[in-house]
Amino acid sequence: MSTALSWPLGLIVLAALVGMVGTLRRPGLSAARKTLLCIVQALVASALWLALFPPLQTQPAVTAQVLTSADATLPDDASIPRYALPEAGDVDGAQRVPDLASLLRAQPQITAVQLIGDGLPARDRVPQRAALAHTPTPLHGLVEVQLPDAVAAGGTLQVLARVAGASRRDWQAELRDPAERLVDSQPINEDGRIVLQAPVRAAGQVLYTLRINDADNRLIDSAPLPVSVVDGHALRLHQLAGAPNAENKFFQRWASDAALATTRQLPTGGGVVLGDVGAGIDARQLANSDLLLLDERSLLALGSGGRARLRNALREGVGVLVQPRDALEASHRQALAELGLRVSGGNHTAALALETDKTPPERLDVLRGPRAHAMTQPEAAPALERWNVASNDARPLHQGTHTIGFWQTVGRGRIGLLALPDTHLLVLAGRDELHAALWAQTTGTLARAHAQEGAYVQHDARLWQHERNTLCGLDGDTEVVHSDSQHSQHLRIDPATPGCAAWWPQHAGWHRIGNQTVFVTAPDQAPGLHRAQRLRETAEVVATSALPANHALPQQPGQRWPWWLAFVVLGCVLWLNEKR
Repeated sequence: MSTALSWPLGLIVLAALVGMVGTLRRPGLSAARKTLLCIVQALVASALWLALFPPLQTQPAVTAQVLTSADATLPDDASIPRYALPEAGDVDGAQRVPDLASLLRAQPQITAVQLIGDGLPARDRVPQRAALAHTPTPLHGLVEVQLPDAVAAGGTLQVLARVAGASRRDWQAELRDPAERLVDSQPINEDGRIVLQAPVRAAGQVLYTLRINDADNRLIDSAPLPVSVVDGHALRLHQLAGAPNAENKFFQRWASDAALATTRQLPTGGGVVLGDVGAGIDARQLANSDLLLLDERSLLALGSGGRARLRNALREGVGVLVQPRDALEASHRQALAELGLRVSGGNHTAALALETDKTPPERLDVLRGPRAHAMTQPEAAPALERWNVASNDARPLHQGTHTIGFWQTVGRGRIGLLALPDTHLLVLAGRDELHAALWAQTTGTLARAHAQEGAYVQHDARLWQHERNTLCGLDGDTEVVHSDSQHSQHLRIDPATPGCAAWWPQHAGWHRIGNQTVFVTAPDQAPGLHRAQRLRETAEVVATSALPANHALPQQPGQRWPWWLAFVVLGCVLWLNEKR
């Protein structure tokens, strides 16, 4: 018992003892009456003590409603206590709280929480000491976007996205460059996925925009796409063909325009070989090449020994691309299998339309680049012949949404088959930009991977303004500088997670961290993505939050009025006894 309770208890007991002693010493009272009066005095003292300090009672468990966003729809049941996070604003009938954890600490009788709105803010997305429940409204708009960490200058940017919505089949996706020019446009697939592409040219930090429009071209959702364009490693290509042809000629022209380092050997018959002297398929040549380009004739001409050397080089990282000009025979498929790529078919072709409609002039200007000559709008790209190759275990080689071949990983390298024998027809039809995009995508997929030098700052998939973000890969405490305002924030390394620091960005846009840059998105710039990420992470918190097994419900003093009533009644009994 605490000292604060000892003094009142002592005084009450002392007063009761004094009264009892006085009663016992009073003359003229029978022993039974003295005993009864002593009992009543003891009861009066007990009633006074219980009135001043009533017994503690365990509070019942409570389910609370917590409003998490301003657009939260209030349920009809007003009997459940309601609380509002700061993001919900002022809500009638709801008590404002700074965060969910503070509410649960201040109100331990709350054992279950119903979240109402678009999920928890970043600060509350940690496991909570209560059972959480959340039933969000369906997503509408962009819910996922995947971007490469960096794109080499002269290459192709590929954007993978997914949208959700009841009427998404009528929507259209647009990719616009930093000048707001349309660079690609695709309808939404059945599963809501989108694949968009755009050429990238000069190195630097650029900002593309992804837009989702409805059938009436009204904006549904949008998101900025920060892209880091780096000076790419000049790929070293070695071309070995069975004979010179138009396909080789236009491939060589594209490789030269793309500033690729190329060597080649093109036999013309009679022992005459066009190309580079001494550019054979020995171990040295393979080690100095990033990608080897073959056709079906040169593949067989290597022989089993040459293919064995090539397979060893594949394991070390070189890429191999086979582009059949004629139908594949069993010997060709066997040679491919020796290198690690198993395919079937390839004995006849079918027409493949890479584009089903005319390209908009705005997009055509972007694809051709600033140095292209002005020309009239051509028809849609010509249909190309595609070999009917198939594979059960290889990965598809894509150009947009079309499968143009297959590839397989062998050790640290990749081997692929391009099922289009006459890509040069695109150039002859005036679509050299589509020819360039096709080859840039294909060679970029299969060529030897080169490790990026230097440390790389790792961060969340998308950094959000005014929210907690995590940066890792830091050497120590550092400064983050906003590129536009030059406002800086000091980041301190978390001792519990070396190399990582928490960051609450004050500005949206590009920021410098040492010699690297990161982009911060304002939530209103990408509302669909922000809501989708918030709901995903809230679902994870709901799944991991639970009431602890040792959780004790709080206790509070019981009601005082019954004890005061007993004290008054018993006191009246003693008073009446004195009056008699």
